[in-house]
Amino acid sequence: FYISDGTRGIYVYRSSDLSNYTAPSMGDDIRVVGSIGQYRGLTQMNPDSIVLISQNNALPSPILVNTLDESTEGELITIEDVALVDPADWPTSRTSRNIDFYTTGGDTLTMRIDYDANIYGNTPVGSFDLIGVGGQFDFSSPYLDGYQIFPRSSTDIVQSTPAPGIPSYSIAQ
Repeated sequence: FYISDGTRGIYVYRSSDLSNYTAPSMGDDIRVVGSIGQYRGLTQMNPDSIVLISQNNALPSPILVNTLDESTEGELITIEDVALVDPADWPTSRTSRNIDFYTTGGDTLTMRIDYDANIYGNTPVGSFDLIGVGGQFDFSSPYLDGYQIFPRSSTDIVQSTPAPGIPSYSIAQ
């Protein structure tokens, strides 16, 4: 999961649960102690301890961006008026996968749908706004590629009015 201190965010990863904090939820205020490292270009924290301070806190507003790069890593972001490159790639069951999408600027970017986000079925049709956390998965140094956006849940896929130049799709399911 990702955490943010209001200025920047970081991915928190541990291969096994910590006994005192096993179910992170959006809006949790926590104290994390651990070491900072990197995996495939993504800066991450490996926690030694996590303490829950409070729950149901206000979430930050996403930052509007039009591309994915080092400046979006660990940030809650939104990209407006995007469309799927191939709607048939949308998952129909709970799974993790990468899905390419077009932006109004003509770029093709990648969204990473994580198994835990429960985003499947209900394929977005046409143009939509995409909210999520910026991430990275790059296989080689100097780690300047492989940027992705991770939607947190189905509410991060917001149907919008199509913008000029964005292809529209109709999917029968």
